[in-house]
Amino acid sequence: MAKRIISDTTWKSKKVRSVQPPEFRPEYAWLMPNFEDNGVCEMDAEAIWSEAYGAARPGWTPEKVQQLLEELIRVGLYQKYEVEGKTYLYLVGSDKPGHLPPPSQRYSTLPLPAAYGDP
Repeated sequence: MAKRIISDTTWKSKKVRSVQPPEFRPEYAWLMPNFEDNGVCEMDAEAIWSEAYGAARPGWTPEKVQQLLEELIRVGLYQKYEVEGKTYLYLVGSDKPGHLPPPSQRYSTLPLPAAYGDP
């Protein structure tokens, strides 16, 4: 799990503002710790629910998390892709300088989308 800093640019983002319903907008920041140090996480709503919502957020279900993930993909905050039969999410924009540790300090073994290549 990578450490991330949420800046005010997150809330000024047109993509974040286009998330529907509006109640889903803060969840973009809530889910960031699920992404590895290369900006990738496995798209598994039940596992994400268990880690991020199960103990701390009553009212959330794996099905609601799935809806959230689909919405974040729809607006372009996450990129969905498959590798060897598994589905992954890429945190769009995490490849910008300063958003991730340098490649020499990344330890994730989760595959990047083909467009981004190996770290």
